[in-house]
Amino acid sequence: MSAESQDEGAEEAGESGEVEEAEDGTLVYTAQLRCKDGRYVLTVMDGVRGIRHVAPVSKKAVDKLPVYLDMLKGTRS
Repeated sequence: MSAESQDEGAEEAGESGEVEEAEDGTLVYTAQLRCKDGRYVLTVMDGVRGIRHVAPVSKKAVDKLPVYLDMLKGTRS
């Protein structure tokens, strides 16, 4: 995963770079998965450090996303 500067592409992703205070705490990470021309790109914004991480994602990984989410739900205590 590569890190880009906060300003680079901020308009496209709609990220302000500011840490938002949610009702129940500080927004630590946000993620967007976009598809363009059959290619998937994951953008994760680190709200604490103001760093954007961008990585291409295979269709196979996108198809497994529900499994990954279920695994995350299963790790909650």
